[in-house]
Amino acid sequence: MWHQLDTPAALHSANRVVLGFTAVAAAGSTIVLVGDSVQATEAGAVQTPALFYGTLGGDWHRVDLPVQASHGLRHATGVACAGTTCWVAGWAEHPVVWEVSLADGAVGETTTLTGDVPGGDDPSAIVSIVDGRPLVVTNAAIPAAAVRCTNGWTSVTAPAQATAVLGLGADAYVVAGDRLWQATVPAC
Repeated sequence: MWHQLDTPAALHSANRVVLGFTAVAAAGSTIVLVGDSVQATEAGAVQTPALFYGTLGGDWHRVDLPVQASHGLRHATGVACAGTTCWVAGWAEHPVVWEVSLADGAVGETTTLTGDVPGGDDPSAIVSIVDGRPLVVTNAAIPAAAVRCTNGWTSVTAPAQATAVLGLGADAYVVAGDRLWQATVPAC
């Protein structure tokens, strides 16, 4: 039986600001949501990728994720956490991945990955932790995934139109269309 919970004030849209949520993860007892905020301004609408984190009945915090793109689609679409660090995947003209500390809400490394928007689509990058490292499936026009190594991000091929990714040990499992795909993530 499902029970509707009272939505914390930090997760409510407000006058001239609409919040949207696309993915959820957990870091211990902390709930982590990602999506975006769309703010109406005199010049038009401004979309900002965002991460929200908190606990049921506790305080909630919002972290706006920086982007270099000056226009167009800018949103967070996937999140995976390890300890108090969360990796957020999304798009801002190209696939982007942000590292966010839940200890203080600080945004660390922000990386723009290679890839263009697939024709006519609203792309959704997804992320999982594989063998202790973030793996981002970009869903770009040329399907790719990127795994974080000590010296940066390493790109590998990926199935097209992935909707879910799961890391299990050193293996990644991707759902794309009506198929399940498996690959061992390369060592760095």
